[in-house]
Amino acid sequence: MTARRLADLLQCDASTATSMIDRLEKRGLVRRVPHPTDRRAKVIQLTPEGCALRDRVIQHTTEHSPFARLDHESRLRLHTLLREVINGPRPTGEAASVKDTVKEEQQ
Repeated sequence: MTARRLADLLQCDASTATSMIDRLEKRGLVRRVPHPTDRRAKVIQLTPEGCALRDRVIQHTTEHSPFARLDHESRLRLHTLLREVINGPRPTGEAASVKDTVKEEQQ
C-alpha cells in the first residue's frame, strides 16, 4: 500500500500519513520498498514484527469484541439491519406504517 492510499483510507493529509509511517518505520513495524510499476512511489509493507503485532491486535479485539458472543447468523442479521440504517430511510409507505404503530403504542 502506498502512503497516498493509506492517507485516503484514514481520511487524513498525506503529511500526516507520512509522519505515522515514519514512526512505524522507526519502531521496525513497517518498511518502504520500491513500487513495482511506479518509480516515484514507495510501497509500505509490514515487517515480520509488524505482522506479529497486527495478529495480536486482531486476536485481542476479536476476543474482547461485544459481538464475540453473537453467532454467525446473528452477526449477519445485525449487519443487514445496520446496512439498512446506513442506507437511509425506508420507503414512504413502510415509514408511515411504522409512525402509525409508534403513535398507537404511545396512546
